[in-house]
Amino acid sequence: MSLFAKIRAALEQNDACTISKQGAPHYVAMRWKHYQQLMHKIQEFHQLSEDVRQESAEDELYDIDINNIPV
Repeated sequence: MSLFAKIRAALEQNDACTISKQGAPHYVAMRWKHYQQLMHKIQEFHQLSEDVRQESAEDELYDIDINNIPV
C-alpha cells in the first residue's frame, strides 16, 4: 500500500493523521475543512490577544493612587 493510500485511508476515519519516520512525527496531514477551522480559531486567538494587549495598554495610561480616594 502506498503512502498516499495509507494517508487517504486514515483521513477517511479521522480529521488528521501524523506521518512519522523512525518513531518521530515529521508531517501532519489533515482534511481541508478541519484545517480551515483551525486557522479560523488561530485568527480569533490573535484578535483576542491583540484586544487584551490594547486594553492593558489603555489601563497603563491611568495612574490611580488608592490612598488619594476620599472615603
